Order: sequence, then C-alpha cells, then structure tokens
Amino acid sequence: CNFSFFQLLNPAPRPKTEHGKAVSFEPLKQRVEHMGSKEEPLVKPAAGQEGVQEAHWEVLERILFIYAKLNPGVAYVQGMNEILAPMYYLFATDSSEDFAPHAEADAFHCFCTVMSEIRDNFVKSLDNTESGINGVMDDLLLTLHRLDPELSAALDGKNVKPQFFAFRWLTLLLSQEFEMPDILRLWDSLFSDPERFKFLIYVATAMLVTIRDRLLAGDFADNLKLLQAYPPDISIDTLIARAIELRHYDPVYQARLEKQQQQHQHQQR
Repeated sequence: CNFSFFQLLNPAPRPKTEHGKAVSFEPLKQRVEHMGSKEEPLVKPAAGQEGVQEAHWEVLERILFIYAKLNPGVAYVQGMNEILAPMYYLFATDSSEDFAPHAEADAFHCFCTVMSEIRDNFVKSLDNTESGINGVMDDLLLTLHRLDPELSAALDGKNVKPQFFAFRWLTLLLSQEFEMPDILRLWDSLFSDPERFKFLIYVATAMLVTIRDRLLAGDFADNLKLLQAYPPDISIDTLIARAIELRHYDPVYQARLEKQQQQHQHQQR
C-alpha cells in the first residue's frame, strides 16, 4: 500500500443530511488537523457529486478524534494512526459493495478492540510498569537471552538498546517495518494466536535471530541501520515460521502452556 491511497477520495461520500438536518463536518476537521497529513487529496470531487467528499486520511482523523474523546485517559498518541491505517485500508478496499461503504465503522470497532489490549504501550505513566512499553521491551530482551544468549550478549556489548529499534516494533505492531500485504499477513497471525500479542515478542525475536550473522559481524552503526530498516529480502512467512519454532523451544512458553492445560483439565473435572 502506498501512502497515496489515503490521499485519494473516499468513494462512499458522507450524506449532506442526517434525519432531515444539515450536517457540517468542518469544525471536527479543523480540530483534528494536527493529527495527520495536511496534503490535499490527489483526486478532486467530480462536479455536481452528491454528498460530502473527503479523502481517506480525513476518515482516519475522524476515527482517531472520536477515540481520543471516548478515551481521555489515553487520548491520541503519535503512532496510533499506524495501528489504524492497515485496518481501514483492508475494509476500504473490500471488493464487496456491501461491505466497503462501512469501512469507517468497521475500522473504528476493530481499532478500539485492539487498543483495549495494547493501550498501555501508549500511556506514558505506565512506561515503567510490567504492562507498559518498557516492560514489553524487557520481555523481548529476556526472550532473546533465553533463546540466543550469544546474540543477546553481543547486542548488549555493542550498546544496541531496544529503545533504538524495538520501541517502534512493539508499539506499532511492526506496521512500519513491512509493506501492507506483509503487515496484513502478520496481523492475521497475531490476532488469531491464542496468546495474541505475546506472539509479537516471538516475531520480534525471530527478526533478530534471522539476521544474527549480520548483527554479530556489524558494529553499533551497522546494527542500528539494519534494525531500523529491516532487510526486505526476508519474507514475512519465514519470520512467522521462525517465531513459531522459537516459541516451541522457549521453556517459559512451555511452562505457560502446561499451566493452561492443567487449568483446563481442572475445569473439566
């Protein structure tokens, strides 16, 4: 997906009236302009077109604005648009004429659902807690140390901190590291996994382990460049398969799995 998609006009125009009353969207647009792109749509409305025409990025703005108003404890934090964009893109490009017009509502629902599980990553006051972003990055470091202690020690020795790369990886669910088709493929695995975003830790670990030779051979600058612009020659299917393999050999995961099985057996008695 190219960013130009979000500059295109939404083919489903918003109605000029609701319940017989005129509707104005300009005040809302003005209040959330600071959240996104100021660029004009690439396509202009056709003369005499019915309804209120707007670009896709304006729809994203409205969703983020409403989410911020409904969740004042979280509000809007930079990067939330990267979580929302793939969801909206998927719904807005649906080939079915029955579903595509409802892309905004569907994307809002899914965005709220996902944010209910990862919102602690965006709350600054929780940064240093177990559920905050620093706790999540610590989880990644511990997982890498268990599964590849040599690589873990090498990165630590070169002072390659997770704040330099993993902060973005984990906060944005890797949405800035891959092209849109790969993001959607990865998110299918994340959202369908029984452990949901715990699996993200193993995907991030797999990303490190898969390029371990390059990381071990490079210096601080080489490693940083590699991790901030992940090699495009590695397929997302390879990373997902490696993540599943790494999780299988992780003793912490096996302990969790055993505990869950015991609880399930206890409930069946």
